Amino acid sequence: MATPSPTAAPESSTFRYDFLDRSGEVSEPGSYAFLKADGAPIATYEGLRSGSVAALRIHETDADGVSRAAFYDGVAAGDVFEWRERETCWVRYQVTSVGPVEAGVRELGVKAVTYPVLAGGSGAVLLGDVDIRTGELPNLGGTSLTVPIIHDPFQLVPVGWTGPVKERVHISPPDVSGPPRISTSDLAVARTWLYWRDPKLPRGWTFKVAYSGGVADPVYGYCARYMIGGYNGVEICGYYVTRKYAEWESSSRTTVTETRMIAGRRAIVNYSPQGPN
Repeated sequence: MATPSPTAAPESSTFRYDFLDRSGEVSEPGSYAFLKADGAPIATYEGLRSGSVAALRIHETDADGVSRAAFYDGVAAGDVFEWRERETCWVRYQVTSVGPVEAGVRELGVKAVTYPVLAGGSGAVLLGDVDIRTGELPNLGGTSLTVPIIHDPFQLVPVGWTGPVKERVHISPPDVSGPPRISTSDLAVARTWLYWRDPKLPRGWTFKVAYSGGVADPVYGYCARYMIGGYNGVEICGYYVTRKYAEWESSSRTTVTETRMIAGRRAIVNYSPQGPN
């Protein structure tokens, strides 16, 4: 398994499984089960897309009788895979932990990261075939997007979309950064701020100034500038997420917006691709 590629993805590996084991035991080849944190099996489409998914228990041997043990030996936390029943019914999961092997059964800690809003499935999960897609999964979005997708906390919609979307969710932050505006050139002081996080920067980059709470500054967060060789090098802004599922159009006349996994975190990127515009 691997994180999605920032460019067109090569062909990925696909393993066929044909039995969602509602008992959670996964004792037969070709079987698997998604589990909650308390170990209870999940057997609804809504459950597979929710934050209640905590683990995937899966047999090393797929529905075609092929052992995938060597592949599962290489799975690591941060990898991404896709459970797919059909074109409108799929979920991408990120591996959060890797458990031991017991009697040919693997257990992976997982969480749902991406899925279509119009998922094409509700209620009890059918017991038909599903594909476990691995390898370099393609990025999603741009002009090829046909239905809204959730890449939590983002929602990408096709340009001009007028159909149903996932309702926005408001999140109340613990406190505001300002006003009045605050600023400091003392890194020790900046580290005491409510939303501060130290970035990982190359050697030689030095902190210059941080500020928050002004008219053009984050109200729930901060911006910080770093220097390299005596010159301004980068400005990094951190914001508290106060809403989820706000709609982002996946394309415009000059740009496309696509999903990414960056350093194990969900992100979207907006850029202008090669072409006349």
